Parts: sequence; C-alpha cells; structure tokens
Amino acid sequence: MRRWQPTPIQILVLGYVVMIAIGSGLLMLPISVVAPIPYSDALFTATSALCVTGLVVNDVSTVFSRVGQVFILLMIQLGGLGIMSLSAFVALLLKKKLSQQQVVFFQSGVDDQNQANVLKIIRAIVGLTIAVECIGALLLFLHWYGQGYGFSNSLFYGVFHAVSAFCNAGFTLFSDNFYQYVDHGFLLIVIATLVALGGLGFPVLYNVLQVIKVKFIPGRVARVTPNSKLVLWTSFWLIVGAAGMIFIAERNHAFVGLAVPDQVVNAFFYSISARTAGFSTLDMNLFHPAILLLIMGLMYVGTAPGSTGGGIRITTMVVMLGNLVQVVRGYEHLNLFYRRVSLRTYRYALSIAMLSILIVGSFLTLLISTQTGEWLPITFEVVSAFGTAGLSMGLTESLSILGKFFIIVLMMIGRVGALSFLLVFSGRRKTAAVTYPEEHISVV
Repeated sequence: MRRWQPTPIQILVLGYVVMIAIGSGLLMLPISVVAPIPYSDALFTATSALCVTGLVVNDVSTVFSRVGQVFILLMIQLGGLGIMSLSAFVALLLKKKLSQQQVVFFQSGVDDQNQANVLKIIRAIVGLTIAVECIGALLLFLHWYGQGYGFSNSLFYGVFHAVSAFCNAGFTLFSDNFYQYVDHGFLLIVIATLVALGGLGFPVLYNVLQVIKVKFIPGRVARVTPNSKLVLWTSFWLIVGAAGMIFIAERNHAFVGLAVPDQVVNAFFYSISARTAGFSTLDMNLFHPAILLLIMGLMYVGTAPGSTGGGIRITTMVVMLGNLVQVVRGYEHLNLFYRRVSLRTYRYALSIAMLSILIVGSFLTLLISTQTGEWLPITFEVVSAFGTAGLSMGLTESLSILGKFFIIVLMMIGRVGALSFLLVFSGRRKTAAVTYPEEHISVV
C-alpha cells in the first residue's frame, strides 16, 4: 500500500484544522468564559481568530474571561505569523533542520531559491513581528493609561490591540468596536499604521529593511525588488484613492458632526481597515450604499501575498488589470517596472480571480437561501469572511448554526487562499507527458 505523502499546502490546511479544534476546546473551558457558550460559538471564534478575520458572534469583552481573551490573543498571533512560519521558527530555535517541504513552501512565498536566505527571512519575520508589535503596544499603552485605565489594563489592552492590528485580525476588547474612539486621532493612526504594515507582507517588509540597512554599510548593495515596488505603489494608491472617495461621500453623511481633521483620519482609517482588518469606528449601516460597495471591493482585493491579511491579493488585481490594458494597447506581453510578467504568474492570477468569484457566488447563494435578511448585509458578510476582513453590517450575531458553518469554511478558504485551498484536493502536481499542437480558439 502506497504511503500518503502530504503536500505543503495540505499540511498547512491540516495544521489550521487541528489548531482550530484545539482553540475551540480551550474556549469551552469554564475558566475561558464568564458563562457557558455553545460549541458552535467557540468554534466560530477560534476560526475567526486563527484565520485573523475578526467576525464574532459573542462580545469578546463580556463573554470571555481574561484567560479566554489571552487564548484568543495567542490564536491571533499564531494565525498572523502562520502555522508554517511558527513551526519553522521553533525548529530553528531547537536547532533542528527544516524539512524539504518547509523549505519549498517558504521559497515559494519569499521568491528566493537560496535555503540560507530562507532561514534568515524566517528569523526576520518573527523578529520583525515582535518588534513592530512591541512598539505598537507601547504607544497604545500610553494612550489608554492616559485615559485612566490603570497600568495592568492599559498594558493588556495595548498588547492585545497591537497584535490584533498588526495581524489584521480586527478583534477588540470593546463591545462597540472603536465607536467610542471615533474622534481619537492618535489611537486611530497607530492602529491604522499597524494594519498597513501587516498588510504589506513579510517579504516586502524584509526587502525594504534590507535596503535601509545597507545604506549604513559601505560596500553592500540591495535593491527594492519589482514585487516590493508593485505592492508599495499599489497599496499607496489604494489607500489614498479609497480615503478620498470615502471622505467626499461621507463628510456630510456618516461623518457628519465630526471635525474635518477627524473626518480625514476616519476616511484613511477605513481605507486601510476595510482591506483586511475589520476595525470600525461607526456602524456600517450608516454608510452610503456606494461606499459599502467600495468597501466590499477593498475587502475582496485584500492585501499583499505573504501578509497577515486575505483577499485575492493586490498583485492579482494589478496583473489582471495590467493585462487588460496591454490587450487594449495591442501589446504582446504584460510589463511592470521594466520587467515582463511571466505567463505562469498571469495564469495563477486568472485562476485565483475566477475561482474567487465562484467561491463568493456559491457561498452567497447558500447564505441567501438559508438565512433571513436583506441581500446587502448578507453579501457584505460573505465578502468580509472571504477577505478575512471582519467588517459586518450586523448579520454575524444572528447567523444560524448552518450559517455559522458556512462562514467558518469561508474564513478558512480566505486565510489559506482560494487556489491553495483547491490544491489541497488535487494532490501533487504532475507534468503533462504530451504536448499538443497549438490551436487558435476565437474569444472575441
């Protein structure tokens, strides 16, 4: 009998399933909750934390004890770093050699074929995460300490929300999310900055840090890679463009009553948070339908590959739009930053975009068929779960057990990626033994 040899993607998904099972069990412990909760709620919360989504069916601040909140915090951190990253780092700490599967997995993620560089990047990922979260926790601690929350509460709030923000999880320890802080510019800027850094992706952050570091080391050379340039420029324009549209549409609508500086801060806050984090300062039902559609688009696109966020990824969006422009111009190839995009990249981008539409459409049909409510909140919930964004129009708390199960599966798919999730069932990829003659098929 042939022995089953799981692929790296299968190991990744299996790791998430096991950790979700363990996490949901921990949240069912009497010490984790103030009052008993159904297992479906514990499973939903554990999945949302490990998939860094932020959708919740229970108020984290009142339903879970401090022990339960610590369990949620640990799950967020594990989900943000990634199970493969954490397992590899533990192996390095124990001075154990990484398996070939782990090396291949990270090489595909960081686009580096040198195993020594892969090991350096793994260490850098964990070190960078800890450093950014510590700085964010300190700034948030100072904010809440100044608000009179006391030393221990301010410290825990600072650590929890710094981890939740950098990991793009969107969990908060306040019943109303950040509604009470809609006019606290310092807090919103710190949270938004942490979210934006987490959404850039570890490969991009590592590359930028290397470029900065060599500036102070004579004789060493490092460059910003085309992938990093693409992620940085696209992220910048998505943030600025979305913030501008939100400000213009909502300054006399959802933002009415706020001072202009607070309106600007909130516009930028939502343009960043909507792509993956799910933090909110206002009830989403207050927003104009056009802006809700814009936010759904941001959630669907998501963040960069190798980041703590979800979505189809901004690189997929750029490749698809870039290819459209090149076809209209009559060019044979897609060129970005003086580099020709490979056919393999385009095929992957097309597959991800098409598969994502099918997945969102299928789950939207299931939710509309089984849940009560208007189509807009249901659509918003489905896109938010797929993009691991965590924003909601209030539907999450009213989901039936079947609805919770659908959202749980969708959050899992969103975290590992639509194409990666499909590859779980395909086994190891095989090379075709026969190459057939090329044939033209009319599509226009």
